[in-house]
Amino acid sequence: AKGAAGELRHASVEVSGLLGDVQLLRAEGAWKRFAQIFGGGMFTLTLAGGLARPLGPDATLPLEDRFFLGGTFGQSLGEHLP
Repeated sequence: AKGAAGELRHASVEVSGLLGDVQLLRAEGAWKRFAQIFGGGMFTLTLAGGLARPLGPDATLPLEDRFFLGGTFGQSLGEHLP
């Protein structure tokens, strides 16, 4: 549709393992902006970030709970928000 534009916002906070062996706090946020450009194309701008912190005095953050660059981001099948 002509003039198609939109925005997607996502935020989450997770506190895990209060009774388990891994205790951590994770916060994530994302913002996507879509705008139609000439020739029927679409321009997309994406900003995303996250923070993961171990809870406890001597706690470490397991490798599988850390954030890494890359991956998919979107709304199609097989893609997910950070």
